[in-house]
Amino acid sequence: MAKSVASKKETRKLTQLKARDKQSFLLLSDEVSRILRRIILTLLVVAAMSQMALQNEQIRYWVTSVDRLEGTKLQ
Repeated sequence: MAKSVASKKETRKLTQLKARDKQSFLLLSDEVSRILRRIILTLLVVAAMSQMALQNEQIRYWVTSVDRLEGTKLQ
């Protein structure tokens, strides 16, 4: 009988620990997801801005060497 009471207490403790670990994992995964979303959004904005910047001929000439190496310039 003493063993069954002890095992019930241990089982209850393990259940509480699992619930706490699950909650900690959920908080951590939410935080990591939020950070990853910010990184992805930032990279998309930077990619869009760099594409818009490359539409300017002076910036494109300064950033890339392809136009200087081409034989015939496209109009």
